[in-house]
Amino acid sequence: MAVACCPTIYATEEEWMDFEQVIQRAELAAEFTGIVKIVPPPSWKAFPELRNKYAAINAGTLDFSLPTPVVQNAIGRSGVYKQMLLEKPASSLQAYKALAAQEQNKPPSLHARHRDDPAGGLERRFWASLGTQAMTPPLYAADMPDRSLFDLSAKPWDLRDLETILQRNIPEVAGVTSATLFVGMWRTCFAWHTEDYDLSALNFHHMGATKVWYGVPAAAKQRFQAMCAQLFPGQEERCASFMRHKSFMVSPAVAKSFGLPLFRCLQLPGEFVMTCPGAYHSGFNTGFNMAEACNFALPSWIPRGLAAKTCQCPDRGTVFIDMRVFTSAATHSTTLQHTATRYNALETTKGSRIRHVKEEEDDDEMVWAAIPSYPLWPGRICDPATARQRRELAAHPGWLFVLFFGPLEEWAVVPACDVQPYPGLPSVAAGARSH
Repeated sequence: MAVACCPTIYATEEEWMDFEQVIQRAELAAEFTGIVKIVPPPSWKAFPELRNKYAAINAGTLDFSLPTPVVQNAIGRSGVYKQMLLEKPASSLQAYKALAAQEQNKPPSLHARHRDDPAGGLERRFWASLGTQAMTPPLYAADMPDRSLFDLSAKPWDLRDLETILQRNIPEVAGVTSATLFVGMWRTCFAWHTEDYDLSALNFHHMGATKVWYGVPAAAKQRFQAMCAQLFPGQEERCASFMRHKSFMVSPAVAKSFGLPLFRCLQLPGEFVMTCPGAYHSGFNTGFNMAEACNFALPSWIPRGLAAKTCQCPDRGTVFIDMRVFTSAATHSTTLQHTATRYNALETTKGSRIRHVKEEEDDDEMVWAAIPSYPLWPGRICDPATARQRRELAAHPGWLFVLFFGPLEEWAVVPACDVQPYPGLPSVAAGARSH
């Protein structure tokens, strides 16, 4: 079953120096895919220094410790597997590289018909290999802090030191606010998951074999979770957030059979992959490679972070973020300005399927609105556009029609007391409260 590719965006050298602008473009491109590939300009200043390090690794002159590699055992069949991890003693990078080059850990030779799509051929071999007792389980050195290959020449894309509201507002959390290194071999994989607190993430492929990614957009998150609860019975009863255990693999063929939107990405050395807030993703390595990742956040993430659910299992090392630091009036103001800019940009995005409410309309007001079981979410007070919306508003005199920002064109009719106006502007909501 064919899987569509995610979008790819490119940046000029000048554009590349504006991190947030490139990320906003990437978010727009990935509205309906959940993942997006970002290709730096060939002139990026980090490349010469990084290539020197890659050459030293290949020559065996650069080595360092890999503290907690894990053996990945997959149990299951027919495209549905649970991962069992066994921690192994520390290794060195060069020892791991030699292990990856051993015959049982090398990717298989492909038939001539796969030469035009080697990653596709290995993709079929990967899924066929899971759950096979005859094959030696692979060893993965993942989530290693303090092993970054970046230096200052990579700014503002240095994953050790991103400058987003996440890094500015909370203390350092290894693997969340700072970079971690991943060293993999053929058949090592990362199970389906969303990031902690549904954050965004950037992954940079340093060197080696292709990484294959799969993504499901945030709009299909609930459907994806329902599928996994059905495929892995009993897990949801034990932990309502069991997918945060990062232990469950579902093949693209199975996910597509449930009617889920699913997209594929082939990440080559020198490319970033960005995962969007709330998007499920997974993937595997087609051979020895090295990659680096870090979470980040733009202000538009805050409502999703407030709504995110965490795993409460005592043995899982759950990340805790005090979301109160993101809910001050100042942060709300920044978020509204950012979201308005982002939403306005949709008008000029070629092929966008999202209807744009023009910012020039005088009767529109940016607000935060609350509906039951959801956190405050940014939107606009505006006139209803459909007959159904007009009937709903007419049935609730004195209430307000709010069109929420986001890819789904969601709307609600809410009482004025559940709306917070944009600070410092004349307020339609405040007027409604006075009557």
